[in-house]
Amino acid sequence: MKQITRLSVATLCVLVLIVGSSTVDAESSSLDSYAKARKVIDAAVEAAGGAERLNGIETVVLETKGTTWARNQSPKVDKPFEAVGQNGRVILDLTGSRLLVEFDGGFPGGVFANRTIITDETKFVLDLRAKTIQRNEALDPANFDFWHRLFPPLMLRRAVQQAASLHYLGSIEIDDKPHHMVSFAWDNGLTPTLYIDAESHLVSKYELLFPDNLTGDAVSELSFPAYRTVDGIQVPTGYTQVIAGDLTAEIHYKEIAINQPIDDLDFEAPFGYRDIAPPPTGAPRVVELAKDVYIVDGLANFGYSVFWVAFEDYILVFDAPVNRAVTAQAIAMIKAKVPDKPIRYAVISHHHDDHSGGIAAFVDEGTTIVTTKANQAYLERMSATASTLAGEPTDKAGKPDFEFVEGKRIFSDAEHVVEVHDIGPSPHADEIFIFYLPKEKIIHQGDLLGVPRSGAVGPANDVTVHFAEAIRTLDLDVEIISGVHGTVGNLTDLELALAKRKALDDKE
Repeated sequence: MKQITRLSVATLCVLVLIVGSSTVDAESSSLDSYAKARKVIDAAVEAAGGAERLNGIETVVLETKGTTWARNQSPKVDKPFEAVGQNGRVILDLTGSRLLVEFDGGFPGGVFANRTIITDETKFVLDLRAKTIQRNEALDPANFDFWHRLFPPLMLRRAVQQAASLHYLGSIEIDDKPHHMVSFAWDNGLTPTLYIDAESHLVSKYELLFPDNLTGDAVSELSFPAYRTVDGIQVPTGYTQVIAGDLTAEIHYKEIAINQPIDDLDFEAPFGYRDIAPPPTGAPRVVELAKDVYIVDGLANFGYSVFWVAFEDYILVFDAPVNRAVTAQAIAMIKAKVPDKPIRYAVISHHHDDHSGGIAAFVDEGTTIVTTKANQAYLERMSATASTLAGEPTDKAGKPDFEFVEGKRIFSDAEHVVEVHDIGPSPHADEIFIFYLPKEKIIHQGDLLGVPRSGAVGPANDVTVHFAEAIRTLDLDVEIISGVHGTVGNLTDLELALAKRKALDDKE
């Protein structure tokens, strides 16, 4: 006992010396880190055009064109990801607190064209295909920050404004060129790390940490491969984006204008657009569609719904949306509604990570995952991944139990019949399931038809055309069509979307 006491005292003395020394070093290191980082940032500001020019930026207009790759959103579960073209326009009015962002592009099996307007007076989104305007005061002003980060002169200006948070992280070589690494705290809580060329003093790229469903804690990086001079300021010619090691975008800045006159009409709603109601707000809720047939509606700010059926001895669920936390919320609401039955099966409509990202929550429940054999490795990886950034527990329940479906699977008891049909290959996913309830004449699907919560459906995309053909081929008697996104619709919504698509095709 005395020997242990002597050892403990000696150890304590050593710890006191270490702690005291570390405290002094930490204070010195913190100040030294700031001084090094500030020197790097000041040189970068000067190389970009000087503090006076950067502080004098009042407006930026960008015309963009490029390619995006549908990471975890492609038809095939394995790489390579599908490439999709994209055009865009951005007007950033810093003095007037106004932002316009317009994109004309696509996704696997569909196209979109939207314009978002954010000002102090109004916030709205235009659907340029459906000719609708949705006013939404909840639109996040953080959109301004995103476009700051895609324009390094503004990012450097913000770094100087947040000078007290500057840290020098060391040096590294990129393409055989030495670079300084400097981090700072954005005022919205993000902490970008800038990689600044030690010779040119220009920003080569920046990184952000984020939680990723497939890889856990991950890095998103945007690189600026080349620069040109506009009004005495060094500006990038575009950027490339890499997410968790995967190339996801190559965007070229076709036109760049700084401090040029802006047409106020750009920030007004075009004539002839129909107003539709703003997005709903509030907590998620359980909605009954028929006897023992429900959806958990309003998940992730009304972006997702979970469809489920209470059989005699168990519960059958469709999809594991967004991430572990969102799916766990749905599970809790299902249990609260029907507490005496296990969730025995979770059918994953398709592999896209916003439909499968919460699979770990079902694995925790001991739920069998119903999918196709091709998705097994992808979903095993998804279920085994945890993000400490998202506060997820790292002690996973292990590999999921799978049931693989080829073509069709029927779940039934004395009261209920649910048919699972694989209607792939679809333009959206090579393998994609729908639920069909013949007694209730209900189809539930993910991403095949979006019935908006306000206003009429837009023109059908290729995925919707394929969906309609599958219904005809399978000879399904349908009245109600519900979906993971949007609200509950009916066969008339599908027919209207197809008619609008035909009208567009006839014009071309």
